[in-house]
Amino acid sequence: MDQITHTCLAVRAVGLLEDSNADPNLIKLLKIDMHKTAIGAWMPDLQDTKKGSGKIDNHVLKMKPMEKKDPYFAMPKKALLAELGDKRSINDYLTKDTVLDDSWWNDSYKATPAPGQHLGNRANALSIAIADLLILGDEDLDNLVPGSVTFASQLDPTIRTKPEQAGLYFFMLSHFIADSCMPMHCDARRLNGFSEGLHHELEMHWSELMPNIFNKKKILTSTMSSDEIITEAKKMDDVLGITFENNIPALADDADVWKEIIMMCRGSFALSCIVNPLTTPYDINQKGKKFSDIDGTTLLKEIDAVVLHDAVLSIAIIWNHIWSKFTDKKTSNKMWVK
Repeated sequence: MDQITHTCLAVRAVGLLEDSNADPNLIKLLKIDMHKTAIGAWMPDLQDTKKGSGKIDNHVLKMKPMEKKDPYFAMPKKALLAELGDKRSINDYLTKDTVLDDSWWNDSYKATPAPGQHLGNRANALSIAIADLLILGDEDLDNLVPGSVTFASQLDPTIRTKPEQAGLYFFMLSHFIADSCMPMHCDARRLNGFSEGLHHELEMHWSELMPNIFNKKKILTSTMSSDEIITEAKKMDDVLGITFENNIPALADDADVWKEIIMMCRGSFALSCIVNPLTTPYDINQKGKKFSDIDGTTLLKEIDAVVLHDAVLSIAIIWNHIWSKFTDKKTSNKMWVK
């Protein structure tokens, strides 16, 4: 996904949290100078971040069949759908799918990212870092975060986290959550490489569906209020023909963000294999569909709706999960209990 798409999806997630009656203080935090903090949604793609979280294999989890089957890396459809929960669009899509048969679902698939790089690790690390930033918040941030910190008085005010800094990190995290919903980020075949046609052109197609206010030159200098920017983001719903239930599922108290990302990547890999079915034997250099093969088709519209709906929902779910660590109780509408 490119800059304009990442930004719109993250802002739409703020709107979803608000419409779902999430904690008002979380929403208030995310709205503070949102036209500025939203840079976090695309910052991980900028060249300078390659020294940190922006390394290529932190954005992808490219899977392929294992030469020797290993039950640990196999996940039947029913098990994956249970992990994804029935609120994500991909659940319904995979339930109805007839392209992937039992032999596909019973096979073992694994990603081998470069050492020190891993999409699940990156998202989990940021989630923990955000919790730490909230703990260390300055007076303004501390007034928003539920609960109290016993050692807060020992912290010099100049070293404590400002609300805008915490907001920036929430938006940074949204980038990696959205990346896990991108099918081509989760399939190791060469045909899904960024320069191979389908991947790049699909992302350009999505950017054309997003309101132009989310172009970085416009949003960074915008004089619109956060509420007005959220209203702009909601325009994507009608364009894509998607509907949000305004009822964000809560993860279990001990839910693992790392595992959440892995399951989302697994679902995205399945979606990629529906768009470009695997052949046997697996050929990492095989050619597949180009964007022109699916442009204007029902398949493209389905991909648009599933991927972009679930990116927004998943961002909201994980943001809400981090915040819930600081609340006395969580919402009762759990997607699942682990």
